[in-house]
Amino acid sequence: MSKIVQIIACLAVLVLACAEQLASLNQYSISDVSVSGLSAGAYMAVQMHVAFSATINSSAIFAGVSLRYILVVPTNLSVRF
Repeated sequence: MSKIVQIIACLAVLVLACAEQLASLNQYSISDVSVSGLSAGAYMAVQMHVAFSATINSSAIFAGVSLRYILVVPTNLSVRF
């Protein structure tokens, strides 16, 4: 079997396996969405919670920045070394 045929066969198996799993996802309710993060991920989680506050109901922030640092609009964007 050539490499291309093997790759296509593997992709076909993956697609079929994913299709089976996708059918079982219909039972989950996505009405309650939350985000969480640690350190830099916590910063991203707060950003997501603020940006998508209509969709995201809660967030868990561990070792991250507080909300006041995210809501501050920077006035001086120059970089100092």
